[in-house]
Amino acid sequence: MIHTRLVLCLAALVCSRTAVCQAPLNPRPSVGPPTAFTAPRVEERTYPNGMRVALVPYRASPTARIELVIRAGSADESADQPAAAQIVAQFLTEGTLSRSSESIAQLVSDLGTLGGAISINSGPYETILAVDVLPEAAPAMVELLADLVQHPSFPASAVERIKSNAIRRLQLQRGQADWIASSRANSILFQGNPADRVPSEAQIQGLTLAAIALFHSSYYTPGRSRLYVAGTFDQTGAERAARAFGNWVATSSQPFVLPRAAAWREVPATSRPLIHLIDRPGATQARLQVSFPVVDQPHPDHLTLNEINTLMGSTQTARIVANIRERHGYSYNISTRLVRRPGSTQWIVAGDITNNVVGAALREVLAEIARLRTEAPSPEELRGFQSFMAGVLISEQSTAQGMLESLRWMDLYGVDPAYLGTLVQKVLAVSPENIHSIAARYLTASRMTIVVVGDRKALVSQLEGIGEIVN
Repeated sequence: MIHTRLVLCLAALVCSRTAVCQAPLNPRPSVGPPTAFTAPRVEERTYPNGMRVALVPYRASPTARIELVIRAGSADESADQPAAAQIVAQFLTEGTLSRSSESIAQLVSDLGTLGGAISINSGPYETILAVDVLPEAAPAMVELLADLVQHPSFPASAVERIKSNAIRRLQLQRGQADWIASSRANSILFQGNPADRVPSEAQIQGLTLAAIALFHSSYYTPGRSRLYVAGTFDQTGAERAARAFGNWVATSSQPFVLPRAAAWREVPATSRPLIHLIDRPGATQARLQVSFPVVDQPHPDHLTLNEINTLMGSTQTARIVANIRERHGYSYNISTRLVRRPGSTQWIVAGDITNNVVGAALREVLAEIARLRTEAPSPEELRGFQSFMAGVLISEQSTAQGMLESLRWMDLYGVDPAYLGTLVQKVLAVSPENIHSIAARYLTASRMTIVVVGDRKALVSQLEGIGEIVN
């Protein structure tokens, strides 16, 4: 009896599974058009001293994001005193005329700062102080930031420590293959660009307090500064606190000038490209970077270049990633990106490649770029990436940090903030023919720079079959 029941149960199970397998599958739902993005209201004020303040009430964010941008960086340094910009930036939390570094740290903690610290980053053209706080703490944090940038005390006791930290960061950078590759590519593409100056250890050590203070008084001025507050915050209190910037007295009249587009060097187009090989004896993998100079963000072509970037290598299903990483397994981190700098923006393909397949990986990268130059993508392929981009754009703008990132670059280039409200439509309006024509215009052999950082003995025979090797 038990055996009979078991047979009947198994038979019923088989029939059930067969019925499920034979049942028609429901069609996959079609993906609707991406939702248009409505940019939040931006309330701006410009004080007589040139200081600009932008408040962006955005209740979708439960906290307040505050960013203070000083348009001063390494490109402003004199040739004989590089590193002044990053040294000044590191001094900002070391004390003011009315606060010690300890009291600053305690106040930052008391204000409920997310992450427990103010982030300070200094680049070629901007130094950015950024912090996230609870809504009620936003006015007090604005007042603190105003004090930090206007009244740093530059205590002598902190000089050697800050210099030593800068030297250690420099030493760490110089040992990283990605930094070596990008530095060489920049020096080839944008020769003599002040944004690419690298200080020596001796130059950092030789900076005096007088030189550091002079850089601050020359470039930390209200006319070069912008305050952004976004998210949930007491608007009246934030406006009142921002008056501390309105009282900022400029000690210098050096205005910020947006860099013009750099004149990049074009090389004669040949069947054998130049490959700049930087030797790192004993390295078990190589850093590969293929670079093309392109236009900055406000240029009409940049939007299409951004779609090319997504199509080629900023997602797992993008062409180069799918080829190099997924299909062949040559690299775990190959990707593409737009490196945006005023006047010297570039599109790059970069990744770390196992030594024995560097040549094969480079051939595939060049083949994918050549394919895009000669053949437009299908409408279906492009539409898939455009839908992804539209979703990402809306997602990024749904946070206070993402919103301020957009406002910063639009402010830098003088782009109307209303641009954000039509961005999704602009993305969807790019056609396969647009992609093809822009690729053919910018991703040419005469613009291309190839840099490989790795063990020359292991790589030279692979690369000689592709191009002419130069040191």
